[in-house]
Amino acid sequence: MSRMRGFSLIELMISVAIVAILAVLAFPAYQDYAVRSRKSEGLVLATEAKNVVTENAATSGADLGLGYVGLHTATRNVRAIQVNSLNGIVTVEFGEAAGGGAALAHSECFRDFSCSWSPYFISHRMEVYWLRSSCEAARAMPLITCCRLSAQV
Repeated sequence: MSRMRGFSLIELMISVAIVAILAVLAFPAYQDYAVRSRKSEGLVLATEAKNVVTENAATSGADLGLGYVGLHTATRNVRAIQVNSLNGIVTVEFGEAAGGGAALAHSECFRDFSCSWSPYFISHRMEVYWLRSSCEAARAMPLITCCRLSAQV
């Protein structure tokens, strides 16, 4: 009587089928994770612009974009960051590697010199859940609120 060694063909086929099913389920989740991390780069780079707007609102209130030099070099994920000097709106334009689109951060500065930030997403190509984790992390920081996540055009 000979001893059988190794795996049979059916066992190998079942293993390959299980791995294929897991890959089909995991790949979209990984893609969303990658896009979310690329979008968060834009929000981190926009923090400097938000700080400039908040500081200008607290001191003079006239030119909210005064002193902001912009994004020095466009990255693979972020094309540009702009500040509207009149109303303090910070616009982040994302590159194609990050899925494209643009995010608009609207500020409301109050008499006590605090600013509340609410993101509005203005691109049809941007999914709200791509930025949700960054906004949840921003809630712990003072002067920044991330509400109106469902506002998408």
